[in-house]
Amino acid sequence: QKTFAVFEINDDSYSKLVITDDRDNLVWLIMFYAPWCHHCHKVRPIFEQLAVASPAQVKFGVIDATLNKISAAENQVTRFPTIRYILKSSYSSQSLNGSYSGPRTLAALQTFVANILSPPFSKVS
Repeated sequence: QKTFAVFEINDDSYSKLVITDDRDNLVWLIMFYAPWCHHCHKVRPIFEQLAVASPAQVKFGVIDATLNKISAAENQVTRFPTIRYILKSSYSSQSLNGSYSGPRTLAALQTFVANILSPPFSKVS
């Protein structure tokens, strides 16, 4: 089991932690939230449980979008909470990224993480 870690990210650390980290097959899940958002308060503990249960190659971060407008704008955050993923893979020269729009349950998020970590194809012998 990995050590619990959900990084508190801001506009300054976003680029360093998420964008410029070039390790292969590294996945970032980032929850953009607003302090006043009731749904964010409900999802945060689930997000933290997911962080504990996920493989070490999956990194987790939270960003207060009301204070960090640059990273929120770059990730097209229009509602709260928004969960974005960024995958760096040897299968692509660019990062793959998008938003998670499924149920905000631990089981659904675990399935989502497992699907991201599955390679897009398998080797043929």
